[in-house]
Amino acid sequence: MTTILIVDDNFQNLYMLETIIKSSGYKVISAKNGAEALDLGRENSPDLIITDILMPVMDGFELCRLWKADDQLKHVPFIFYTATYTDPKDEQLALDLGAEKFIIKPQQPEVLVQIVNDILNEYSKREFVSQEKPLGEEMEVLREYNAVLFHKLETKVLQLERELTKRKNAQRSLLQLNEELEARVDERTKSLKDAHEKIIRQEKLAAIGKLAGSLSHELRNPLGVISNSIYYLNMKLSMADENIKKHLDFIQNQSTRATKIINDILDLARMKPGESFNVDLHTLLNETLEQIQAPENVIVKINYDDTIPKVWFDPITIQQAFLNIITNAFQAMPDGGELEIRTSLNQDMIEIAFKDTGVGIPEENLPRLFEPLFSTKVNGIGLGLSITKEIIEICKGTIEVESVVGIGSTFTIKMPVPDNEIQTEGK
Repeated sequence: MTTILIVDDNFQNLYMLETIIKSSGYKVISAKNGAEALDLGRENSPDLIITDILMPVMDGFELCRLWKADDQLKHVPFIFYTATYTDPKDEQLALDLGAEKFIIKPQQPEVLVQIVNDILNEYSKREFVSQEKPLGEEMEVLREYNAVLFHKLETKVLQLERELTKRKNAQRSLLQLNEELEARVDERTKSLKDAHEKIIRQEKLAAIGKLAGSLSHELRNPLGVISNSIYYLNMKLSMADENIKKHLDFIQNQSTRATKIINDILDLARMKPGESFNVDLHTLLNETLEQIQAPENVIVKINYDDTIPKVWFDPITIQQAFLNIITNAFQAMPDGGELEIRTSLNQDMIEIAFKDTGVGIPEENLPRLFEPLFSTKVNGIGLGLSITKEIIEICKGTIEVESVVGIGSTFTIKMPVPDNEIQTEGK
């Protein structure tokens, strides 16, 4: 029976070729590389060999060169069957090495079998004659072989470089996507946290409003009576000693403070946008400073940006926010210091910063600073900054705070710049 040796390092290719050849009535032996095929051929010379070119250990070209140089094997017809080496120079080198046929994969099974049959028939008639090549021709073949291998290696390196570039680009894209996803998650987390904090604050405000609505009338009446009684006693006891006057003043101050607390609670509970006007921000800040007397040991420094346009908001409510921040700043500097009020235009945002050199706020208190009823002051109930935050948010702005204990605090209000249509309307 005619024996055919097939050589391929790919198991699937080897199996398919073996199946095709066997189905045509031939005996098949197989090898996974050139070195193994050469050993098998020398042990039991086949009638024909079909081999791939690109293989480990020994490639098909080197196998052909050694095969045709072996007296025991050089009479066996040699067929290349490759999908990798498809250049005309590759085919020429194969024929120069002594191969009888150079076939490019894939081929239809019946075509491949017909080629095998034809070569076996022709070789049996000794139409294929192996001849020794002169040394010069042998050297030329070796040069061709080296050139083909170098070209193939160069092509493979370029392919690997392109693949590496693709992988690096893919990895870079994945890293960028991962960063974008992380940023989105962080942004979403912050958004949910802000929404949760706002809901909690609104729930507290609702509870405060409900309590204030039911108690304000009951508290205002006795406070009014106390205030009127103090006024009457001050008139009747004009000649009273200093201790009596001192206690009357104390009662009056505490009554006024209690009234203010009730008013603050009511203001916070029913905080709503007022009527908006086209207001000059710097004029409003100056008017606010005129309403509150700075302590003698505190210096107020003004640093305004003249390019800031007029802004649409309710001047009464926004002025209340300014008053609260400035009052807190003065109270934070009992031993004196400096308050700087600075305005600036940052792209599409107007920024108003209140920077003091006071005692500062502990870091653990910063997250709760704008919560209703949260206060670190001995005489405070924690409504001023809550009211301020509500006012700023009603005006579609934000408020931020930075503080270092012993250095001071900076409260920054950011408000959107009005568009051209609004600015034009205000002119």
